[in-house]
Amino acid sequence: MLKKLFIFFIFLITSPVFAGELEDAMKAHPKTFLYLFSSKCGYCVKFDAQYAKLNKKYENCKFVKIDINSKYGTLLKRDFNAYYVPYVALIDSRNSTIQVVEPNCLIDNACLNKEMNKFLK
Repeated sequence: MLKKLFIFFIFLITSPVFAGELEDAMKAHPKTFLYLFSSKCGYCVKFDAQYAKLNKKYENCKFVKIDINSKYGTLLKRDFNAYYVPYVALIDSRNSTIQVVEPNCLIDNACLNKEMNKFLK
């Protein structure tokens, strides 16, 4: 599984097809919080407030929010196998790792902060 993620990660940051906001963020900052959402998703609307708080609280992480209904978002949705929204992945470009945050953790403030603190160590 880690080998597959590593290969995908290398492909993601080197492929010109995927040049976009996420890749720019990953090049500029070693830790990236990817949030895939849909404006039609009620849970996404609820998570937006939590996302804004996290963005302010964790300044040592780059936050990227992408609508899955956009052309670029559709590509990311496919490549991350994001079959649900809100979808959150914590990407560490130094270690070439991607950690997906479980949906039930997104609505639990304590769980999400614990995941962020572990990710940012």
